[in-house]
Amino acid sequence: MKIKNLLGLLLIFFGIVSAFAIPLSPLLSDRRINFPFLEESKVSNSIIYFGFTGCSVSCPITLGKLADYIDNSEYKFDSLGIFFIDLNPTATLSDSQAYASYFHPNIRAVVPSSDQLSDMQSQFALNYSVDEKTGIISHKGRVYLLQKTDDNWRIKSTLNENRVSLESLDNLFSGKDFSVIEEMYTVFRLLKTES
Repeated sequence: MKIKNLLGLLLIFFGIVSAFAIPLSPLLSDRRINFPFLEESKVSNSIIYFGFTGCSVSCPITLGKLADYIDNSEYKFDSLGIFFIDLNPTATLSDSQAYASYFHPNIRAVVPSSDQLSDMQSQFALNYSVDEKTGIISHKGRVYLLQKTDDNWRIKSTLNENRVSLESLDNLFSGKDFSVIEEMYTVFRLLKTES
């Protein structure tokens, strides 16, 4: 009976993982990304975070984690660019850079034009909205890891904001992505404590 329950829970788990992975599958398909700030950066790896100046919920947490990564990782940062892309259509570059620099001086702010932002929304499958009446911005915090190979930028991986950590970023840049294994381990640990 326990084995049946375990198999049933595993099937449910993989069904849920698959359902959430389908919308992100274009992101993980090694699709080419091209924006001027990437070409100008002269680096081979980039971390991109979309947020907005003045955000008081997810941006401070994620930008703080990225700052922690810069300060504590063993990764060589001469080949890594970390970018804060401001989703606020009325943002200025100086305000956005001041906000990003508050967390770390090596985080570079980018304020895209409305056409660039539209392209980014399509290429990165961004999930955000701006209330036309109030101007309030709602967004899902995701961190995108890009790598330049053969003069082309490609999305290497995407992390939800709650998965951003020194260890997860180091694993991704070293080629070790254990996120699915970690999720399976968590499910098994929960099953073990319930039985």
